[in-house]
Amino acid sequence: MSLEDRTTPDAASAAPDDLQHTIPLVMPSRIGWAEAHSHRDRPHLRRDPLRVYATRAVLLDLLAVIVAGVTGFILRWAIPYSVELNDPTYVSFVVVVVAAWMAVLVLRGAYDTRILGVGSEEFKRVVAATAAVFAAIALVAFAFKLELSRGFVLITFVVGLVLLLVVRWSLRAWLRHERRYGHFLHRTVVIGQGDAMTEIVDMLDRDPVAGFTVVDEIDEISADASEERLDAWLDEVMTRISLQDADTVAVAGSPAMGPKVIQRLAWRLEGPRVDLLVAPTVGDVAGPRVSMRMAADLPLLHLDEPHLTGPKRAIKRSLDVLFGVVLFLVFLPFMLVAAIGVPLTSKGPMLYFQERVGRGGQ
Repeated sequence: MSLEDRTTPDAASAAPDDLQHTIPLVMPSRIGWAEAHSHRDRPHLRRDPLRVYATRAVLLDLLAVIVAGVTGFILRWAIPYSVELNDPTYVSFVVVVVAAWMAVLVLRGAYDTRILGVGSEEFKRVVAATAAVFAAIALVAFAFKLELSRGFVLITFVVGLVLLLVVRWSLRAWLRHERRYGHFLHRTVVIGQGDAMTEIVDMLDRDPVAGFTVVDEIDEISADASEERLDAWLDEVMTRISLQDADTVAVAGSPAMGPKVIQRLAWRLEGPRVDLLVAPTVGDVAGPRVSMRMAADLPLLHLDEPHLTGPKRAIKRSLDVLFGVVLFLVFLPFMLVAAIGVPLTSKGPMLYFQERVGRGGQ
């Protein structure tokens, strides 16, 4: 099949139930690094189509949490036997609860674009974050013997949880409506041959609400191809991705394509940060960072790249800075002696400069 430009599909019926033949696996584009380092062209960087959705989710969640806090403050008398503090204390507590609630939503990954708009994971993370904040408030109140109104706490978190779920449900309904008209879709390049390619293209095109639109089709290459042919094919794939402004590559190839080609393709996609969907007939993908994802009624496995996020990233960064400062202070006397000795014993400069070439030829 030759290269073929495609347009955004119109709204259609849901995907078929018969899905035995092709069940893609999603691997992140940043699995490797060697191939991306050899790619000299300026990389095409992905623009996440769900960034607007995530931004609206943050703003509406913040509004929902504020409304919940204010509602709890006003209606805290509704539950009897509540110990009341003065109003300034409750106002301060409302601010703390709102800030903590939003922080936990972020740390729990409630705004991760990979889970927004599909499946139940988005709602599960919202509920988990709310439960975590509620438990933390209860623990702090018990540990420090804070006489908080039970009415305030219960009303705030019940109203907040309901509003958050309503916000996410409303946003999802809005997203589905927009996708029917071709907005907020992952621009997908499909790689394959024959019936396998036709099948996955039809599945993705049949249900635009799933969030994919096929913009190009490329013939697969055999794992037995020479290095020169493979490099030329990879260059062609990268060119098509850049021309089509694609953010997803779906490989629906035959077993002849092999895991070697998939690995090389994943290396190339590291810099552009393009998601890679791979049919199980091509090769096996497994690991501890695999998560389930549904698209067009296709069960997809999403393999995260090895990276730290949230509190783990903050802790690692803090330890790096701490140990760096300690090592700097320990070796500072030796470095000062060396710095003084260099101009006294030679004509060279105290510091050595050398230009290096980094990723993408930069």
